Amino acid sequence: MRETGYLPAKKLRERSAPTEGPLRGVVHDPTARGMEGVAGHAGVFSTAADLARYARMLVNEGTLDGVRVLQTETVRRMTSLATPDSLEARRSLGWDIDTGYSRRGKVFPIGSYGHTGFTGTMLWIDPFSKTFVIFLSNRVHPTATATSALSGPPSALSPPKPSSGRLRPRRRRFAARPARPKANLPTRNSPGRPLTASTSSRRTSLPNSAACAWA
Repeated sequence: MRETGYLPAKKLRERSAPTEGPLRGVVHDPTARGMEGVAGHAGVFSTAADLARYARMLVNEGTLDGVRVLQTETVRRMTSLATPDSLEARRSLGWDIDTGYSRRGKVFPIGSYGHTGFTGTMLWIDPFSKTFVIFLSNRVHPTATATSALSGPPSALSPPKPSSGRLRPRRRRFAARPARPKANLPTRNSPGRPLTASTSSRRTSLPNSAACAWA
């Protein structure tokens, strides 16, 4: 993954999709910009090809091209249900499994996992069929004024000003979501075991990569 990381160099910035307005190769999140572009919640740039390699490593339980990157137990643990049974939103350690932001579509079953980004990016992985979807878009360009009901006011193009020595994070207002039926998820798995699919689903052959612009 040679084209993935924080603070892309000039050569990669020239290939970068606009962030918002005139910004290129600059993280969209204003709090992350105030942290000089490196933060745990935002700021990583990548390509569809690099993300495809990452997804292939995960569906192969930690190996890629014959090289072990992560232990099998690590992959299973990080993709297993981690939220308590009392919560409707189900997540693993860092992945979305079944929440209001999930984008499984009609193909991937519960037990697949992924991540959706505020600016319009998505990676969703199905470990059962060993397929994945990468979708890189930019819904906040040229402006985030009216791109979605989930969007708050348009973000400023400069980092937030510190107040009393601390950065004040941007507040986002979310539209009320209609009640949805609770998915028939399996109960919490024992440590080190992945979720098993609780619903049968027709699976189609999905591409291993996509010709998407740097985002």
